[in-house]
Amino acid sequence: MTRFKRTPMSILLVILSLKLACAQNPEPSVICIIGTSHTSTGFCNVQVLDSVLNRVKPDLILVELDSSFFTSDFQFDTVKRPYMLKEGHASPEDIASNNYRKSHKASMRPFDITGRNDFYRENEFFNRQDSMYKDIARYGLGGQLSERNQSDFSLLCKSLENVNDLEITTLRELNSEMLMNFLEIQEFIYLNKPLEIVETTDSLKKHAGFAHLQKDFWEKRNDTMIKNILHFTNEYRRIVVLTGNLHRYYLVKGLNRVKGNFVIRDFWTF
Repeated sequence: MTRFKRTPMSILLVILSLKLACAQNPEPSVICIIGTSHTSTGFCNVQVLDSVLNRVKPDLILVELDSSFFTSDFQFDTVKRPYMLKEGHASPEDIASNNYRKSHKASMRPFDITGRNDFYRENEFFNRQDSMYKDIARYGLGGQLSERNQSDFSLLCKSLENVNDLEITTLRELNSEMLMNFLEIQEFIYLNKPLEIVETTDSLKKHAGFAHLQKDFWEKRNDTMIKNILHFTNEYRRIVVLTGNLHRYYLVKGLNRVKGNFVIRDFWTF
């Protein structure tokens, strides 16, 4: 008869401690932040995003919308917004997210700040934005600003011109570290130089309240996005975040400053 060989107590204790350590420190969640163009282009369209999502295989997709775009069970609310899943009307990331969710039974959630569109509407955001930049342009092009503000106006124009001149051909280029760093500088200029110009030009001071509102809401919105992404890292193992590429630098750098059980990976590394 074969005798049962006992495992020494010391080995059992080691095994138990390893199991406890694994339970307390599970494998980190993977966050893949994909910057998009919000409108269909040759390098960012439904087909491209379908391919990327099938490559990354997330169990959760976060889309740049707030909860008002969803039903109570986190389906797109196409009753209130019948355009949401129609090509030519909806964003390519919304259509691709819905395609993937249906075929893979993945979860989908909003991660933008609650009441985003209500905030824009209640503050007449885009009308005031248009008015401010038009007035700055009128004074700047007419040479009616101080020497310092004239220099800042030229910097603002040049930064916008450089962005408009970018020739992006692939989604990977749109998400490159080089472009991310460039857009961080451009967005800093776009938000801060107009604020400085209107605060120091008497005839433009009427726009100072909006210039502060624009900058503060941009930062609050991005910080809320980061908080919302982190909320899901304990529940999901692989998360894709689809966001406009102007947000990407803020989200990546903000998450990298947080100590958490997650890692950030680019989509082309899968």
